[in-house]
Amino acid sequence: MKIRISDIPPEGRELEFDVEPTEMNARLEAAREEPVRGIQGPPFAFSNLPEKTPRAKLRLMLEGRTVLIEGEADGTYRTVCGRCAEEVERPLKIPIQMVLKPHSERSRPDEEVEDLQLGFYDGKEVDCNPIVEELFLLSLPLTTVCSADCKGLCPKCGANLNTNPCNCKSEAGGDDRFALLRQLKVH
Repeated sequence: MKIRISDIPPEGRELEFDVEPTEMNARLEAAREEPVRGIQGPPFAFSNLPEKTPRAKLRLMLEGRTVLIEGEADGTYRTVCGRCAEEVERPLKIPIQMVLKPHSERSRPDEEVEDLQLGFYDGKEVDCNPIVEELFLLSLPLTTVCSADCKGLCPKCGANLNTNPCNCKSEAGGDDRFALLRQLKVH
C-alpha cells in the first residue's frame, strides 16, 4: 500500500490493508532452495485463505520529513514440526515501529543500515507493503513444534512417536558413546 507523504495529515493517518502472501512465499521458497552453510531450513508458507491472509494495521505520522510508522500485523503461516515433521499451522502477530527518513538524508547511498527500525524512502511516497513483508519474514521462528509434549520421531526406525509406538524403545543400550555414563550412580 503506497501513501503520498503529502496525504499524511498532522494528526496522522490510519491504514489497514491485506498483505499479499505470494511474494513472501516466493522469497521463502527461494531461500529454502539455497541452503546456508549446507543447512536447509524448514519450509514456510503464509496462508492465502481470506480469513488467514496476512493483514496490517498501521498509523503513519509525520515529523518534518520523517515518517513514523507504528502498528501491528498478523497472519498465519504453515511449516513442519521440528520434532515429528507433521505440518503445523501457527498464527503470527508482529508489532511494527519504524522510522523512515528521506533517502537524501542518508550519509552514503551504498550505506548498509543495521537498525531494523530505520529505513529510507525515495520520492514523495512511502510503500508500506515491503516493510510489512520484511518484518513478517524476519519474525518467523527458527523452529516450530506442534505441541510442547511432542515426542518426535524414533531415531532408529523413523516412526512418529505421537501416533505409532515402535519396538525400538525396548532395545537395551542406547548410544554406545554414553555407555560409561550408565554406570554412574547418583546419590
